[in-house]
Formats: sequence, structure tokens, C-alpha cells
Amino acid sequence: VLVSGAGDNAEPFSGWIVDRSLGGVCVLTDDEYPIGTLLSIRPSAAPETFAWICAAVRSCRQERNSWKLGLQFLQTVTWEELRMFG
Repeated sequence: VLVSGAGDNAEPFSGWIVDRSLGGVCVLTDDEYPIGTLLSIRPSAAPETFAWICAAVRSCRQERNSWKLGLQFLQTVTWEELRMFG
């Protein structure tokens, strides 16, 4: 999955989906993010027409050398969109 700061023009970075539901996703990243941080995510294999999805960090815990982020979607996500996350 690609992750970027919501409204941020910085280069997106890679994360790995650990779990997913219609309410949000759990993403493994290299960096820690404070609770409440807004991020945008999109599947790395999605077509260019796939819109970025805004999500808020609801949990963040270290797992070995990575960080496990619990992200809550801030918009309604369809089943078809969710399936693109693997």
C-alpha cells in the first residue's frame, strides 16, 4: 500500500496491509505516527483512477523494527475498493 500525509505533497512511502475491514486497515510501516494523524492511503497496484482514501491513526504500536498502525477510514469505502487492499 502507498501511504502519504493527508494533504501532503511529500513522496508517498510503502506500507504493508496486515488486516482490513470496512472500517479501516492495519498497516505496517517503518515510522511511528501519533494518534490522530491524518494519512492518505491507496493500493500500490491500483489503477491511476483509484482515489486516495483518507484515514486517521487510531493506534500505533511498535512491532520489532516496524510500527503497526490502526487506521480508521474517514469516508465510506466500498467492498470493491477494500478488495484492492489485498
